[in-house]
Amino acid sequence: MNGLIGAELERRVADAGDLADQRLRGTVISMALIIVIGGAIAVRGIRRVNRDISRPLEDLERMVLRLSGREHGVRVAPGGPREVRLIGAALNDLAEGQERGRAVEEQVRAGSQHPCAL
Repeated sequence: MNGLIGAELERRVADAGDLADQRLRGTVISMALIIVIGGAIAVRGIRRVNRDISRPLEDLERMVLRLSGREHGVRVAPGGPREVRLIGAALNDLAEGQERGRAVEEQVRAGSQHPCAL
């Protein structure tokens, strides 16, 4: 009788070990899938941030640098999130205002150099 109980106990222990191995493999595979899917989501998010935020901000930076270098007529095509588009539109308005101011200044200078203006 003890031999039957011992054999049954050994069989159940072996079955439990097999079940534990299966669950461990399933857990490892599940974790690997979660890591791969999470990585893919992270890469997609980084690309989106780069496309939607970083590039429009870099465009604004280039515009400001060109304007500060006295390059007139520079404009930016507003893109990205609402806030970045508003900044782009405001910088375009500022650049247009500077051009109008320069045009008026040139007219004043031209008028003051005219012989009839004396």
